[in-house]
Amino acid sequence: TTSITLDFSKTADYDINVFNVLGQMKQSFQTGQTNAYQIDVANWIPGDYIIQIIQGNELITKRIVVTR
Repeated sequence: TTSITLDFSKTADYDINVFNVLGQMKQSFQTGQTNAYQIDVANWIPGDYIIQIIQGNELITKRIVVTR
């Protein structure tokens, strides 16, 4: 697959930050009112990434692995 889908527990505005394993920000997104968001990873270099999801004062951090 060339994309990942983030499913949220409620409809809200979300800020999504993607970092590589060195802590460098790769991409940043603002979703608007939604309960799901799709990120295209087709052009990403295979490896580990950290996804930071912020909604209000709630912060969720997830690790993903992109493979080919």
